[in-house]
Order: sequence, then structure tokens, then C-alpha cells
Amino acid sequence: MEGLVSLLDKQHEARVRAIWRVLKEQFGVTALLQLVPIPHISYYVAEHIDVNQMQAPLHVIAQQASPFAARATGLGLFTHPHLVLYIPVVRSVALMALHGVLRPSFAAAAINPVRYYEADRWLPHITLAQGDLDHEKLAPALRWFLQKPIDWEITVDNVALMGGEPGDMQQVHRFPFQPPIST
Repeated sequence: MEGLVSLLDKQHEARVRAIWRVLKEQFGVTALLQLVPIPHISYYVAEHIDVNQMQAPLHVIAQQASPFAARATGLGLFTHPHLVLYIPVVRSVALMALHGVLRPSFAAAAINPVRYYEADRWLPHITLAQGDLDHEKLAPALRWFLQKPIDWEITVDNVALMGGEPGDMQQVHRFPFQPPIST
């Protein structure tokens, strides 16, 4: 699987990695670290993305985009076909606009896109646990999270292509946004 994502800023990447460590050490949840070892927000996912076809459009989009704040708050759970624990990211105007502007380039370069990332289904999120999360591990993990409220303001300042096989997922290309010009 390959994806079009925004990598988290350093502060929130560190927070997610700290949560991943707790999930691993206290609750035995480790599969996500093997599947996707880079904290991110996904816009689109497909079986394959033609990286060469995506580079020029993503470069242009990143040159025209400015960094913006996104709110991540609470916890969520996808239940089918496997349990996935995540932090929801609010579908703000800026986040939806970025999702929309990425769509045409992604559609042209994607093979077998995952439908959950279409605008009418997309639920932006930061994945915390996936793969080996089960009901026995979920209950104590949720009790731990009740003591750790999550309400973050994340700076979205890039788009990136991630790809590879499960267990070898990596950032392929990162396109930083241009900071606003101050006068």
C-alpha cells in the first residue's frame, strides 16, 4: 500500500511515538510500528501510486500551500474488519481544501485506491494501534487514555508520499509548504 499523507510536526511526532511506546510496553500492541513507522495524517491510500507522475503536481501544490493548524482531539475506533485505535483530526476548511486539491493528481496516479479516503467517507486521523489490537488489549489501553486527554493543535506544513511493503513502509518523497511571506 502507498499513501499521500502529511507527516506530523516534530512535537506531535514525538507525542505519537511516546504513545506507541506505551502501547507496546504496557499493552503488547506492536504491529503498527512494523506496518507504518512514521506518524502521519493520510489523505489518500492506494495499492500503488505512480511516484513519478505525482512528483510534479505535489511540488506545485506544496509551493502554493501555506502551513496551517489542524486540531486533533479525543480517541476513535474503527471496528471493521480489524480494530484500529486513532486520534481524530477535525475536518477543517483548510484540511478539506488540501484533500480536495490533492484529489485530481492522486486519481490520475493511483491504482486500486481505497474508497475510505474519498471526500464523502474520509475521516482524517492519526493511527495509534492497528494489526494486533484486540478486545483484551483495547480495554486496558482505553483506561490508560482516560488519564491522558488529547487536544492538540498540529502544524500541517507538508505533503508526502509513503510507500513500501508492510514492515518496510517509508517516506518516499516530502514536499514542504512555503511559509507565508511576511511584509
